[in-house]
Amino acid sequence: MKGSRDLMNAQFSKAAFGYRQDEVDDYVRSVAATIRDLTEDNKDLEEKLEVLASKLEEYREDEESLRSAILGAQKLGDKIIRDSQSKAEVIIREATTRADRLVETAQRKIEREQVALSRIQKEVADFKNRLLVLYKQHLELISSLPADEEEAKAAPAPEEEAPAPAPAQEPVEGSDDYYDEESPAELPAEEAEEEPPVEEEPRRRESKYGNLMFGDEFDFSRNP
Repeated sequence: MKGSRDLMNAQFSKAAFGYRQDEVDDYVRSVAATIRDLTEDNKDLEEKLEVLASKLEEYREDEESLRSAILGAQKLGDKIIRDSQSKAEVIIREATTRADRLVETAQRKIEREQVALSRIQKEVADFKNRLLVLYKQHLELISSLPADEEEAKAAPAPEEEAPAPAPAQEPVEGSDDYYDEESPAELPAEEAEEEPPVEEEPRRRESKYGNLMFGDEFDFSRNP
Protein backbone atom coordinates (compact mmCIF):
# COMPACT_ATOMS: atom_id res chain seq x y z
CA MET A 1 0.00 0.00 0.00
CA LYS A 2 1.47 3.30 -1.07
CA GLY A 3 1.52 6.17 1.26
CA SER A 4 1.47 9.90 0.88
CA ARG A 5 5.24 9.99 0.53
CA ASP A 6 5.11 7.60 -2.43
CA LEU A 7 2.56 9.84 -4.12
CA MET A 8 4.72 12.88 -3.53
CA ASN A 9 7.77 11.18 -5.06
CA ALA A 10 5.96 9.73 -8.05
CA GLN A 11 7.44 10.64 -11.46
CA PHE A 12 5.47 10.71 -14.69
CA SER A 13 6.87 10.56 -18.18
CA LYS A 14 6.18 13.42 -20.51
CA ALA A 15 4.06 13.01 -23.61
CA ALA A 16 2.74 15.32 -26.24
CA PHE A 17 -0.56 16.82 -25.56
CA GLY A 18 -0.49 15.41 -21.92
CA TYR A 19 -1.75 16.91 -18.60
CA ARG A 20 -0.35 20.07 -17.30
CA GLN A 21 2.45 19.39 -14.92
CA ASP A 22 1.47 21.92 -12.26
CA GLU A 23 -2.13 20.70 -12.05
CA VAL A 24 -1.01 17.13 -11.69
CA ASP A 25 1.42 18.12 -8.98
CA ASP A 26 -1.26 20.05 -7.08
CA TYR A 27 -3.65 17.17 -7.29
CA VAL A 28 -1.00 14.71 -6.16
CA ARG A 29 -0.12 16.93 -3.23
CA SER A 30 -3.77 17.17 -2.15
CA VAL A 31 -4.23 13.45 -2.46
CA ALA A 32 -1.05 12.84 -0.51
CA ALA A 33 -2.28 15.20 2.25
CA THR A 34 -5.58 13.38 2.38
CA ILE A 35 -3.88 10.02 2.57
CA ARG A 36 -1.57 11.34 5.28
CA ASP A 37 -4.52 12.56 7.31
CA LEU A 38 -6.36 9.32 6.83
CA THR A 39 -3.29 7.37 7.84
CA GLU A 40 -2.92 9.38 11.00
CA ASP A 41 -6.59 8.99 11.74
CA ASN A 42 -6.34 5.29 11.12
CA LYS A 43 -3.38 5.09 13.44
CA ASP A 44 -5.28 6.95 16.11
CA LEU A 45 -8.24 4.68 15.63
CA GLU A 46 -6.06 1.63 15.86
CA GLU A 47 -4.56 2.92 19.09
CA LYS A 48 -8.00 3.61 20.42
CA LEU A 49 -9.10 0.22 19.28
CA GLU A 50 -6.25 -1.36 21.15
CA VAL A 51 -7.21 0.63 24.23
CA LEU A 52 -10.81 -0.42 23.82
CA ALA A 53 -9.76 -4.01 23.29
CA SER A 54 -7.68 -3.93 26.47
CA LYS A 55 -10.58 -2.30 28.29
CA LEU A 56 -12.90 -4.90 26.90
CA GLU A 57 -10.57 -7.59 28.15
CA GLU A 58 -10.50 -5.92 31.52
CA TYR A 59 -14.26 -5.68 31.46
CA ARG A 60 -14.44 -9.33 30.60
CA GLU A 61 -12.13 -10.12 33.47
CA ASP A 62 -14.17 -7.82 35.66
CA GLU A 63 -17.28 -9.53 34.39
CA GLU A 64 -15.90 -12.85 35.49
CA SER A 65 -14.97 -11.34 38.80
CA LEU A 66 -18.40 -9.78 39.10
CA ARG A 67 -20.02 -13.02 38.10
CA SER A 68 -17.95 -14.85 40.68
CA ALA A 69 -18.74 -12.15 43.23
CA ILE A 70 -22.42 -12.37 42.39
CA LEU A 71 -22.35 -16.15 42.66
CA GLY A 72 -20.46 -15.88 45.94
CA ALA A 73 -22.94 -13.30 47.21
CA GLN A 74 -25.83 -15.51 46.18
CA LYS A 75 -24.25 -18.50 47.90
CA LEU A 76 -23.51 -16.40 50.96
CA GLY A 77 -27.06 -15.04 50.91
CA ASP A 78 -28.47 -18.53 50.62
CA LYS A 79 -26.27 -19.69 53.49
CA ILE A 80 -27.29 -16.71 55.60
CA ILE A 81 -30.94 -17.42 54.84
CA ARG A 82 -30.53 -21.09 55.75
CA ASP A 83 -28.66 -20.23 58.94
CA SER A 84 -31.26 -17.61 59.83
CA GLN A 85 -34.07 -20.06 59.24
CA SER A 86 -32.30 -22.70 61.33
CA LYS A 87 -31.66 -20.20 64.13
CA ALA A 88 -35.24 -18.96 63.90
CA GLU A 89 -36.53 -22.52 64.15
CA VAL A 90 -34.29 -23.17 67.16
CA ILE A 91 -35.38 -19.92 68.82
CA ILE A 92 -39.05 -20.64 68.13
CA ARG A 93 -38.69 -24.20 69.41
CA GLU A 94 -36.91 -23.05 72.58
CA ALA A 95 -39.44 -20.26 73.11
CA THR A 96 -42.30 -22.71 72.63
CA THR A 97 -40.74 -25.17 75.07
CA ARG A 98 -40.12 -22.39 77.60
CA ALA A 99 -43.65 -21.06 77.17
CA ASP A 100 -45.11 -24.56 77.61
CA ARG A 101 -42.99 -25.02 80.73
CA LEU A 102 -44.12 -21.66 82.13
CA VAL A 103 -47.75 -22.45 81.37
CA GLU A 104 -47.42 -25.87 83.01
CA THR A 105 -45.76 -24.33 86.06
CA ALA A 106 -48.47 -21.67 86.27
CA GLN A 107 -51.18 -24.32 85.97
CA ARG A 108 -49.61 -26.40 88.75
CA LYS A 109 -49.35 -23.28 90.90
CA ILE A 110 -52.98 -22.43 90.19
CA GLU A 111 -54.01 -25.96 91.13
CA ARG A 112 -52.02 -25.74 94.38
CA GLU A 113 -53.58 -22.37 95.15
CA GLN A 114 -57.03 -23.76 94.41
CA VAL A 115 -56.39 -26.73 96.71
CA ALA A 116 -55.12 -24.36 99.42
CA LEU A 117 -58.14 -22.10 98.90
CA SER A 118 -60.52 -25.05 99.16
CA ARG A 119 -58.78 -26.21 102.34
CA ILE A 120 -58.95 -22.73 103.86
CA GLN A 121 -62.61 -22.39 102.89
CA LYS A 122 -63.33 -25.77 104.51
CA GLU A 123 -61.43 -24.78 107.65
CA VAL A 124 -63.32 -21.48 107.77
CA ALA A 125 -66.64 -23.29 107.32
CA ASP A 126 -65.73 -25.83 110.04
CA PHE A 127 -64.65 -23.04 112.38
CA LYS A 128 -67.85 -21.14 111.65
CA ASN A 129 -69.95 -24.24 112.38
CA ARG A 130 -68.07 -24.91 115.63
CA LEU A 131 -68.43 -21.27 116.60
CA LEU A 132 -72.18 -21.35 115.89
CA VAL A 133 -72.59 -24.55 117.93
CA LEU A 134 -70.62 -23.03 120.80
CA TYR A 135 -72.64 -19.83 120.51
CA LYS A 136 -75.92 -21.79 120.68
CA GLN A 137 -74.65 -23.73 123.68
CA HIS A 138 -73.77 -20.47 125.42
CA LEU A 139 -77.20 -19.03 124.60
CA GLU A 140 -78.89 -22.15 126.00
CA LEU A 141 -76.73 -21.95 129.11
CA ILE A 142 -77.55 -18.27 129.57
CA SER A 143 -81.25 -18.94 129.04
CA SER A 144 -81.16 -21.64 131.72
CA LEU A 145 -79.67 -19.25 134.30
CA PRO A 146 -82.42 -17.76 136.62
CA ALA A 147 -82.60 -14.03 137.14
CA ASP A 148 -81.23 -12.85 140.51
CA GLU A 149 -84.27 -10.89 141.68
CA GLU A 150 -86.83 -13.45 140.57
CA GLU A 151 -84.84 -16.25 142.18
CA ALA A 152 -84.61 -14.30 145.47
CA LYS A 153 -88.37 -13.72 145.48
CA ALA A 154 -89.23 -17.27 144.57
CA ALA A 155 -86.90 -18.83 147.18
CA PRO A 156 -88.76 -19.57 150.55
CA ALA A 157 -87.53 -17.77 153.68
CA PRO A 158 -85.54 -20.09 155.97
CA GLU A 159 -87.46 -21.18 159.09
CA GLU A 160 -85.79 -20.53 162.43
CA GLU A 161 -85.63 -23.43 164.81
CA ALA A 162 -87.45 -22.85 168.09
CA PRO A 163 -85.06 -22.62 171.02
CA ALA A 164 -85.09 -25.59 173.31
CA PRO A 165 -86.95 -25.00 176.64
CA ALA A 166 -84.74 -24.25 179.60
CA PRO A 167 -84.45 -27.15 182.05
CA ALA A 168 -86.47 -26.80 185.26
CA GLN A 169 -84.45 -25.79 188.27
CA GLU A 170 -84.47 -28.23 191.12
CA PRO A 171 -85.42 -26.80 194.53
CA VAL A 172 -82.53 -26.23 196.81
CA GLU A 173 -82.86 -27.23 200.41
CA GLY A 174 -83.07 -24.35 202.76
CA SER A 175 -84.05 -21.90 200.13
CA ASP A 176 -87.63 -21.40 201.18
CA ASP A 177 -86.71 -18.09 202.68
CA TYR A 178 -85.60 -16.79 199.36
CA TYR A 179 -88.05 -18.37 196.84
CA ASP A 180 -91.78 -18.72 197.09
CA GLU A 181 -93.46 -21.77 195.67
CA GLU A 182 -95.92 -19.57 193.89
CA SER A 183 -93.31 -17.27 192.42
CA PRO A 184 -93.67 -17.07 188.67
CA ALA A 185 -91.20 -19.04 186.55
CA GLU A 186 -88.70 -17.29 184.34
CA LEU A 187 -89.97 -16.24 180.90
CA PRO A 188 -89.04 -18.64 178.15
CA ALA A 189 -86.48 -17.49 175.65
CA GLU A 190 -89.00 -17.50 172.83
CA GLU A 191 -90.70 -14.49 174.37
CA ALA A 192 -87.58 -12.48 173.83
CA GLU A 193 -87.50 -10.09 170.96
CA GLU A 194 -87.13 -11.98 167.77
CA GLU A 195 -84.45 -10.77 165.33
CA PRO A 196 -85.49 -10.52 161.68
CA PRO A 197 -84.05 -13.31 159.56
CA VAL A 198 -81.07 -12.29 157.40
CA GLU A 199 -81.67 -12.98 153.76
CA GLU A 200 -78.78 -14.80 152.17
CA GLU A 201 -77.68 -13.73 148.72
CA PRO A 202 -78.51 -16.41 146.19
CA ARG A 203 -75.36 -18.05 144.94
CA ARG A 204 -74.59 -17.25 141.35
CA ARG A 205 -73.92 -20.23 139.20
CA GLU A 206 -70.53 -19.98 137.59
CA SER A 207 -70.25 -21.08 133.98
CA LYS A 208 -67.60 -23.61 133.15
CA TYR A 209 -66.86 -21.50 130.05
CA GLY A 210 -65.73 -18.48 132.06
CA ASN A 211 -66.76 -14.89 131.41
CA LEU A 212 -68.77 -15.08 128.19
CA MET A 213 -69.47 -12.11 125.93
CA PHE A 214 -71.96 -12.09 123.09
CA GLY A 215 -73.40 -9.65 120.60
CA ASP A 216 -71.70 -6.29 120.32
CA GLU A 217 -69.42 -7.03 123.30
CA PHE A 218 -67.74 -9.98 121.52
CA ASP A 219 -64.68 -9.10 119.48
CA PHE A 220 -62.46 -11.72 117.83
CA SER A 221 -59.42 -9.44 117.92
CA ARG A 222 -59.69 -8.96 121.72
CA ASN A 223 -61.01 -12.43 122.49
CA PRO A 224 -59.14 -14.91 120.39
